[in-house]
Amino acid sequence: KADSIQSLFSEKMGKNIEWLQSQKKYKELIAKYENRKNELSDKERTELWRIKFAGTNIYDIKKWNLMKGGLVYYNAESGNLMRQSFNFTYDYSSSLSKNKYSVTLIQGQYDFIDFNAERHRDLIGNLPINVVTIPNSGHAIWIDQPNMFRKELKKALLSNRGSH
Repeated sequence: KADSIQSLFSEKMGKNIEWLQSQKKYKELIAKYENRKNELSDKERTELWRIKFAGTNIYDIKKWNLMKGGLVYYNAESGNLMRQSFNFTYDYSSSLSKNKYSVTLIQGQYDFIDFNAERHRDLIGNLPINVVTIPNSGHAIWIDQPNMFRKELKKALLSNRGSH
């Protein structure tokens, strides 16, 4: 339960994003485009957007080109609608306590929302939720650590086998 998205993730999320985007390899990639910002082709502008988007969502920025989509595909309005319609004040603990299925949160160590899942662990408290933190990965774990992600996802799914 939280009062709002701000109380859920606070300013720490912004600091996490700043840290991710202060990494040397990220800055080097961005500099190649920023120095010619007014002369970029449409393709290069999309690449720059994808690198910036990847700079928040993945830890290994060398894999930026695996972030699919671009300016044409991303719709910020849908993210804004989710934030407006999600009930941040609802207390899910009662439902989760009674749940007969195991719940697993798989999160990257450098997920911009919450490094090392520290805030999530605090919010979860004593609820029966397994928190798995995948090292050297960001929000898009499946790009940074695809094998570890698949292994943990499979383990979580199989843990519910026969629970219904």
